[in-house]
Amino acid sequence: MTRTKDHLQRLDQDECMTLLAGHPTKVGRLAFVDQGYPIVLPVNYRVHRGSVVFRSDPGSKYMAAAMGQKIAFEVDDVDEAWHEGWSVLIQGMCREVTNPHQLELIDGIGLDAWAGASMHTLEILHHRVTGRRIV
Repeated sequence: MTRTKDHLQRLDQDECMTLLAGHPTKVGRLAFVDQGYPIVLPVNYRVHRGSVVFRSDPGSKYMAAAMGQKIAFEVDDVDEAWHEGWSVLIQGMCREVTNPHQLELIDGIGLDAWAGASMHTLEILHHRVTGRRIV
């Protein structure tokens, strides 16, 4: 952790992944481009073997992954009363998990689909993981 100006601490990748794994709601925001415009959608996620995994129906999130688009994934936690919190940002791409053994392992970590009967399991392949803590 490195101190910056204005009471911000930069978090290293291990700290970021620990915060994501421990986040109580396990809800993040996935950003990508859809039909030429940026879009940000909530996804429920889990951390599995150092990566973020989530499920998607065959819609725009899945198409972004299938087309190899660059994505961003963000999760934060803020305590308004104490003016403290943290934010983690992952930049990279997604890939579909199709290996039956991997899918079975992911099924065992409590990753539920919010909607849709035909769900695809996606993993974020991170290029960059950054985070900050407000103290």
